[in-house]
Amino acid sequence: MKIRELELNDKPNWIRLVKLADNRDYLWAKQKFDSYVLSKKKKRLVIVEENDNLIGFAGIKGEDIEENVKSELIKEYLLITWIAFIPEFRNKGLGSKLLTVCEKYAKKWKKKGIWLGCRDEVIPFYEKNKYKKIGMFINNGEKEENLIVKVFTN
Repeated sequence: MKIRELELNDKPNWIRLVKLADNRDYLWAKQKFDSYVLSKKKKRLVIVEENDNLIGFAGIKGEDIEENVKSELIKEYLLITWIAFIPEFRNKGLGSKLLTVCEKYAKKWKKKGIWLGCRDEVIPFYEKNKYKKIGMFINNGEKEENLIVKVFTN
């Protein structure tokens, strides 16, 4: 198992991955690929690969964040835009490993911690990884989500 940044030559495999892991269509996958991989900003798509197959991913942003949360979170924290795995690779500890890699990016980019929005059913996963629910917010898709944060203690 290998965790790395998505690269230009990964595009066909990326499109397949997001369909399998997150039920997203081609246009969504292409737009996210172009937005993250071609960006010069602090935003990345981090993928989990096993036997040359992409099995999971996380989107992270250290800037260029447009969400309805406190400005401190936008400026001082890394945002995990989403995490998804192909179903047969869920509940195997890979998500926790992927979070650890996301935390390394946050520290590299000199962030105080990480924040994200999530559904109720995945809160236990984040709590297991020392994240805390601090409230609710309305995301850009105008849906209410749990506001989850991990503050680094360095």
